[in-house]
Amino acid sequence: YLIYLKHPTTCTAAPNPGNTNATITAFCDNTITTLSLGENCLFDNFTYQWFSGNPPTVPYTPIPGASSKTYTTPMINSTTAYYCKVSCGSLFANSTPKTIQKVIITPLVTASSPIYCVGDTTPVTLSTTSTYPGLPTTITYNYQPNDPLYLTVNNNIAFAKPPVTTTYTITATSAIGCV
Repeated sequence: YLIYLKHPTTCTAAPNPGNTNATITAFCDNTITTLSLGENCLFDNFTYQWFSGNPPTVPYTPIPGASSKTYTTPMINSTTAYYCKVSCGSLFANSTPKTIQKVIITPLVTASSPIYCVGDTTPVTLSTTSTYPGLPTTITYNYQPNDPLYLTVNNNIAFAKPPVTTTYTITATSAIGCV
């Protein structure tokens, strides 16, 4: 196993903090995440100040007490962006901001017809699409009742031939469990 030796950044030029990293980058309801800097070979005598803001209209504001190489957020419940200002005397640089995205799924269901005639050979088509801001994610759909339904491969279209008047409930769920 080979370990590379890297010397810490000196104070002869502006520090290079790199990217802002986060242990969690997307969440459903609320979350806590730990932020760190992409460049971890920075001197301890550098000063650090973490900032936060709510995109897309961000002015970032300093976070009181957030003055080390890493920062663990309090519980956040909305999309929030973070970066760290790293200073060495009058020289400074900001890490590339990281957005912690709240995933909100907005499903839209359409039906080819609200009426199905018993014995008809053409089923009612239920088509479901979802929108969500920010990070791309896989959406799966759960139909209740699920019988008698015929689902398509990607699960966003169902064909129904109900034997009685039926109300269908469709739930959209993201890959990280947001409903």
